[in-house]
Amino acid sequence: MKKFLQLVSLVLVAVVVFVATPVGKGAKVSAAVSGDFEYTVNDGSATIKKYLGIGGNVTIPDTLGGYKVTEIGNSAFSNCGERLTSVIIPDGVTTIGWSAFEGCKGLTDINIPDSVVTIGGYAFCGCESLKDITIPNSVTTISNFAFAGCSNLKSVVIPNKLPLLKGTFLLGVVVCLM
Repeated sequence: MKKFLQLVSLVLVAVVVFVATPVGKGAKVSAAVSGDFEYTVNDGSATIKKYLGIGGNVTIPDTLGGYKVTEIGNSAFSNCGERLTSVIIPDGVTTIGWSAFEGCKGLTDINIPDSVVTIGGYAFCGCESLKDITIPNSVTTISNFAFAGCSNLKSVVIPNKLPLLKGTFLLGVVVCLM
């Protein structure tokens, strides 16, 4: 009888774990790799979690594993140092996560498409080689210190409806409102 109760208890625990595991809409797929990118899937969209490539000029693909790329995750390209020089972000990406490109000292050019709505804090912090940047009209949020430490940033074109948080840009940067 004791073994029977232990077996029933074990089955009940397994059922609870199975029922509590999310499936279907909203479920996250464990990390997958496609080319130079590690990504996860949530609600049918891919989020880049980590860049695995050697650097240079990088074009982020529109899709990974058949899923549309909509987010560059937190710290996805961070600390690429001098090896990453330019990035083209595909239309359809809505979020550039916190610290996404932080510490990419060699990054000279970044293309932010009109689909981006949010730029996370510290997203480009320490990107010392960036000289100018255009923020598209679609952006409604730039979080704290997104461009702090971009010591060679001289020109920023930004939508005039966008509120700037303290510390977003360094002193001496020319900010042009569109």
